[in-house]
Amino acid sequence: MKILFVAPWVPQAERPRSLGLLQHLADHHEVHVVVVAWSAAEEEKASDLPGATVRVVRQSKWRGIARAGAALVTGRSLQQAFVGSRALRRLLVGIGEAQSFDLAYLNVIRSAQLVDVVAATRTIVDLDEFRSAYYAQVAERSASPLSRVVGRIEAPRMRRAEAQIIERVDRYLVSSPVDVVPGDERARLVRSPHQMPEVGDRQSDHRDEMIFVGRMSYSANVEAVEWFANKVWPDLARRRPEMTWSVVGADPVRSIRALSSQGIAVTGRVPSVAEFYRRCAVAIVPVTLATGVQMKLIEALYIGAPVVASRLAADQAGVVDGVHCLTADTPEEWVSAVERVLSDPVAAAHVARSGQAWARANYESGVISAALDAVINEVSWAD
Repeated sequence: MKILFVAPWVPQAERPRSLGLLQHLADHHEVHVVVVAWSAAEEEKASDLPGATVRVVRQSKWRGIARAGAALVTGRSLQQAFVGSRALRRLLVGIGEAQSFDLAYLNVIRSAQLVDVVAATRTIVDLDEFRSAYYAQVAERSASPLSRVVGRIEAPRMRRAEAQIIERVDRYLVSSPVDVVPGDERARLVRSPHQMPEVGDRQSDHRDEMIFVGRMSYSANVEAVEWFANKVWPDLARRRPEMTWSVVGADPVRSIRALSSQGIAVTGRVPSVAEFYRRCAVAIVPVTLATGVQMKLIEALYIGAPVVASRLAADQAGVVDGVHCLTADTPEEWVSAVERVLSDPVAAAHVARSGQAWARANYESGVISAALDAVINEVSWAD
């Protein structure tokens, strides 16, 4: 099959879903790739992408911000305006005039706005998640007043954009089972591929070490860690003076770096998270601004670490409290859940094994590839 793959960024390790699904498509089909690069470094990385051809549109973030600013007046989605340059549309129109495709694969809602200019018999959009739900969460719960304002503006605009796109494509993909709308024949669940760290045998028998893993410049992670540090950690540290907490992830912002103290280690970027998973007694996912599936949760489950997660993160992944992990929302619930893991390692190990079995059944690469292949086959045989 001849496929046109369009993404609003350069798929790379930091965007494992985009890169993993593109790689699978390129391994089995003739794929022509169009991506947006937002820096010289990204443009250079684009040369390593799989595909029969790779075309790059270099864009300026400042111009993207200007387009988003103009969209405040027009009512357009800010996210779509940020990406929607004339240069990108001209390139796709030119490609369509020169050749046609069996399938256009549009990566996330930012690219989906280009459905009217791609020359393809069939179209799939990989939403990954309903981003409008994220902005609704931000509008309601973010600690940042500016973020709440942006959320109130963008949530209804993104919701309209999603509804319009869904009606215009043959299939749309989501990564979370909760986003598969009952009765919607266009929706398909394709979970996100992820390169899991090689951990080996875990050794946490005598350690009270807790970890959080995630990119620490991402606002949802920042807010989650700050909330936990202020609302939960003081009580845990008082109850367990020997307990340690490692915040593991690249590019920690100043407020996160400031948390480093006796008991809390902010590592920044590390060569591998494997060692932290190998020795931790519990991995936490206190994220409450999130849509789709938190891959930090899947990673911890896959490796076999005991996990405590917010109910939102657990529900979106499809895991069950007390079966695959423990869940908590209030500070008191978090303290109780972490204490349960640390106080009863036998029970914690039982839940961790169940969580690991679930993660491996749903996130082995072959399972995800088969789900994507099934959608491609459906579309290719559709009347």
